Amino acid sequence: ASWYGPNFQGRLTANGETFDQYFLSAAHPTLPLPSYVQVKNLSNGRTVTVRVNDRGPFASNRIIDLSRRAAEVLGFINQGTARVKVTYLGRAPVNGDDTNYLVASIGKNNTGAGGLPIPQPDYGQQNSRQPSIISRQNGGIFGAVISLFSYAEQGQVEPGQGAKMISDAHQAAAAANSLANASPELLAWANGVENNSQNPMPADQSTPVSIDLGTFENRQFAAEVARQFALFGAVDATYSSTGSNSPIRLVMTRLKAGVGEADVVQFIAELGLNTS
Repeated sequence: ASWYGPNFQGRLTANGETFDQYFLSAAHPTLPLPSYVQVKNLSNGRTVTVRVNDRGPFASNRIIDLSRRAAEVLGFINQGTARVKVTYLGRAPVNGDDTNYLVASIGKNNTGAGGLPIPQPDYGQQNSRQPSIISRQNGGIFGAVISLFSYAEQGQVEPGQGAKMISDAHQAAAAANSLANASPELLAWANGVENNSQNPMPADQSTPVSIDLGTFENRQFAAEVARQFALFGAVDATYSSTGSNSPIRLVMTRLKAGVGEADVVQFIAELGLNTS
């Protein structure tokens, strides 16, 4: 596990929530968004339950990216990375505040019969979500990877399937090897995600960039574009004027570890965005 924080504070997560480094949250490559997992630091035995609301990590030898606060609770904020055990607990509600549940979970084993009952997910609302107003095209590295992720975005997980989902999530990385246009960074993640690195990496290996995603008159469309590109990193929005109908310019300002500029450029082309 690694952790991320200041460089993504206040930006959108991959499911459209706002990232708060002081909230008990996490990014995972393939688990449902949002969902709960218990994370145990194998070095000191500390445990915490976190809300998975983002995608990543895309760097080798990592299976989960935790918020700054979660890393503090688990005691590896200074080391940057830690060997952990991740246990899937179930889907999380789309709406509502689950802070009390997450804070109460600190130091408790929530995987057994005596664990805290998780807040009930609102499946009816989640299943009735409107389809994205962006039409994704098949093909290309992230077209394929996102379709790989999509199995976890619908329906609910049957009881007892948590361990299988964790296993599937790790195995899913290997599927990226079959992508003809895969970036070296993502292939390194795919090849190394199951290996234990002897050389700990810094927690934040994100890359500052300035990639124009376009200027949009329609705010709903702009919000959806920002949410889609949150998969890759931090997206900033600026307004050309103070009016309520002011066009919105979206710029990607930081890439998550393991993501290259070529991946973003390719996704821009796949979505047919005009960035000129």
